[in-house]
Amino acid sequence: ERLRELVAELQVDFVGDILLNAPLLDFMAPSLTVRQVITPNMVDDVNFTRVLKMDRCTTCHVAIDREGFEGYPQPYTTHPNLDAYVGSASPHPVQTTGCTVCHEGMGQSLGFISSSHTPETDTQMAEWEARYGWDVPHYWDFPMLPTNMTEASCAKCHKGTVYVEEAPDLNLAYGLYERAGCYACHITAGFTDLRKPGPDLTKISAKLTPEWASTWIRDPREVKASTWMPRFWYNSNTSAPEDVQRNEIEIDATVAYLFAHSDGHEFANASPPLGDAARGEELVGSVGCLACHITEDQARLDAGTRRTFGQPLQNIGNKTSYEWLYDWVRDPKHFSENTYMPNLRLTDEEAADIATYLASLSGSGGRTAEATYTDADVEAVLFDYVRSIVPVAEAEALVGSMSADERLLELGERVIGRYGCYSCHDIEGFENRQPIGIELTEEGTKLIARLDFAFVHDIPHTKVDWFKQKMRDPRAFDRDRVLQPLEKLRMPNFGMSEEETTLFATAIMSLQAEVQPVAAHVPRSARQDALRDGRNLFRRRNCIGCHQMEGDGGDYVNLVADPSLAPPLLTPEGAKVQPDWLYAFFRGPIPIRPWLDVRMPTFGLADAHWNTAIEYFGAVSDSVGMFRTHESVATSAENEVGEELFDLLRCQQCHVLDTIPADQPTDTLAPDLRMTSERLQPDWILDWLREPLEIQPGTRMPMLWTELPGSFYPQFDSDGDRQIEAIRDYLLTFRGGPSPLTGN
Repeated sequence: ERLRELVAELQVDFVGDILLNAPLLDFMAPSLTVRQVITPNMVDDVNFTRVLKMDRCTTCHVAIDREGFEGYPQPYTTHPNLDAYVGSASPHPVQTTGCTVCHEGMGQSLGFISSSHTPETDTQMAEWEARYGWDVPHYWDFPMLPTNMTEASCAKCHKGTVYVEEAPDLNLAYGLYERAGCYACHITAGFTDLRKPGPDLTKISAKLTPEWASTWIRDPREVKASTWMPRFWYNSNTSAPEDVQRNEIEIDATVAYLFAHSDGHEFANASPPLGDAARGEELVGSVGCLACHITEDQARLDAGTRRTFGQPLQNIGNKTSYEWLYDWVRDPKHFSENTYMPNLRLTDEEAADIATYLASLSGSGGRTAEATYTDADVEAVLFDYVRSIVPVAEAEALVGSMSADERLLELGERVIGRYGCYSCHDIEGFENRQPIGIELTEEGTKLIARLDFAFVHDIPHTKVDWFKQKMRDPRAFDRDRVLQPLEKLRMPNFGMSEEETTLFATAIMSLQAEVQPVAAHVPRSARQDALRDGRNLFRRRNCIGCHQMEGDGGDYVNLVADPSLAPPLLTPEGAKVQPDWLYAFFRGPIPIRPWLDVRMPTFGLADAHWNTAIEYFGAVSDSVGMFRTHESVATSAENEVGEELFDLLRCQQCHVLDTIPADQPTDTLAPDLRMTSERLQPDWILDWLREPLEIQPGTRMPMLWTELPGSFYPQFDSDGDRQIEAIRDYLLTFRGGPSPLTGN
C-alpha cells in the first residue's frame, strides 16, 4: 500500500511539470530552470576574442553556496570551505567568480558528459564509465581539472607568488618545482633570476673523488634516496644491452671533463683537528641544521620541502673529505660565494665536532659500472656526436687528430652540453649557455594536440595524464620507436612517487597564458606587493624551515622536545619589533634567549633582501611603512607604580636581567627586558600584556589581567589599563641589554 502511495506522489503534474515548462509559457513559474552566472571580470578565450564566462553549473549544483548540505551527495552538496570559496562573504563569491575559472570545463553545458567532468582516480573513472558512459572529452579544449588539482587555477589571478593562502597543494607543488630545479632547464615566469639549484662544480676536485662522482651520476638515488638529483643514464630508453657500454663511456667522459676543468681551493685549515662525533651529532640536532637537512633515509614528501632545502646528509662521509666538511660548516661562503647555506657562527671546536660526525655517516656505495670499453669505443661515441653537426669527412678528420685523453674530454664537453648539466650547476666552459628545455610559462594552456603521445596507449588521452606520465617516466614516449642514440629523449628521471607526479602536474597546469583581465587579479598595492615578495623570500631562503609564518612552516619546531625552546613564531613580528632594531639584528644576529641551543644564522644577504623581509613583517601586521611615536609617563610617581608592579608580579623571575643564575631551569626563562626600549614597539607591549595567548598560542607568559578593564591589583584604583601602561613605560626605561645596534 505504501509503494502505491509513493508511486502516486511521483505522478506527473500536467500544469506544474508540463504546461509551465513548455516553450513560450516557461516565463511564468517553471519548475525546471536553468541557473546561469555571467561573471563580470572572468573571461573565456575563444581564439579571436574574449567573452565573459557563462557558467550554468548551479543548475545541478543547487546548494553549492549554501550551508547545511555538507553531507549530501553530488550534485547537492555544499562546496568545501565556504569562507574562502563560493560563499557570498568569501573572497570568491559564486556570483562574481563562477565555477569554471577554477574548475575548468564547459560552463555553458547542462550535461554531465558535455560539461567535461574529469575523474580523480582510476576507480572513479571506471565507476563513471559504467554509470554515465563517461569518456575522455574530445570536444572541449579545457576539460575540468581533477578535484585534487583544482588549486592549479589559483595562479590565474594570484600572480608572481609561490604562496597562496588556502592553497596548500599548490604551495607544495611550487616548493617541489623549485627543489627539483625545473626552472633551471625550463624558463618559467615567476621563477626567473633564481640561482642554479645544484652545487657549484667549478671546484669539484677539492670536494669529491672521480670514483664517487661516477657512482653518483650513474644513479643518484641509489646513494641518497631523498635526493632531487635526477638519473640521466639507465633510463627506459637507455637500458637495452646495446646502451650499457655507451652509458658508461658518457658517465666517465662527463666526470673526466669536470675534474679536468676544476679550480683548486685553499682550505682555511688544511689539517683541522678531529672533533667528537657524539657532540657533533648533538650539535647537528640542536643548532638548527635539521631545519634544512635530513640525516636518515626518508621519502622526500615525508621529509617535506623545507627539510630537503639543503642536500640530504646520508652517506656524506662516503662523499667528501673531513677537511672539506670542516671548512664548509665553519664558513660555507669560503668555498662557494653563491651558496644559500648560512653561517651558524660555529667555534672551531663545534665545527670539528660536526665535521667528525658528518664524516661518520656512511652507507650504500651506489650502483657500480656495468660495462668496460676501449679507446676505440670512446672514439666511436665521440664520432657519433661530431658527425651530427659536421660532414662525415670533417668529423673523421677532427676525431682522428685527437689523442685518447683529448677524445674523452671532448666527449665529456659534448655530453654535458647534450644533457644540460650546466643548467643546474656552474661548470667552467658553459658560463654563457642557455637553458636546455622548452619554456614552460604557458604550458598549462597548451592544447592537447601539441603533446606527442607517440605509442603510449595505456594512459588516458588528456593533458594531465600526459604531464603525469612525463614526470613518472620522462622518456616513456620513446617506447617502440626506432631511434639513433642522439635522437632519443633526454629529460632525466627524478624517481617520482605517484603523489609527486600529481603535484608536479598541478604546478605545470598552473602555468597559464594571460587570459583573465587585470580586474580579476589580486589588486596591486604596497601591502600586497610586500606580501608577495616577502612570501617568496621566506620560502626561497627557507626561513619557514625554522619559523612559522602566517600559519605555514616551522617544521623544525616539531623536532624540538619543548616548543618553548624552538625558533619563535614570526607572524606578529611586524607589530612587535622596531624596524631599525630588526635590520641591525638581521645584519648581526645576537642571542635573544641565550639559553637556547638553536641559533639564528648569519645569511649575508644584501640590504634589499632585508628590507623585503621587514616590509613583509609590516604587511602581515598591516603596518607597512609605519613609524609610530610614543609618549611615556611624565611623572615619577607613575613610574614608581610601574616599578612596584614589576616587583609585585615577579617579572624578573623569568625575565632574568644580565647574568642567568646557574641553578635556573632554562624552561622558565624569558628574554632579557633590558632590550625593551630599542627592540619592542610600545603599542605591542600593551597588547602582549593584555592577551599574550592571543598573540602567541602556547606561550608560557601568563595572563596577568584577566578582568580588564578591572584588575586584581590595587594600584590606580584597580584600573587595569593604567597599570599595564605604567609597567610598559617602566620597561622602556631599562638600558644596557644585548644590542645589535651598538654591538653590545
